Amino acid sequence: MFTTTNNSFVPTEISYLENRFCNLALETGRYQVRKYRFIGEEDQTE
Repeated sequence: MFTTTNNSFVPTEISYLENRFCNLALETGRYQVRKYRFIGEEDQTE
């Protein structure tokens, strides 16, 4: 369960949670995580 002081999540909090959950999934090795690109988003190849 997630709560906030005003019952609202701002984009920064959503981004943090998305990143945290993806990293946890990768660390456990039990899930496959796919990165989807949004229209207009540049490719971030390393």
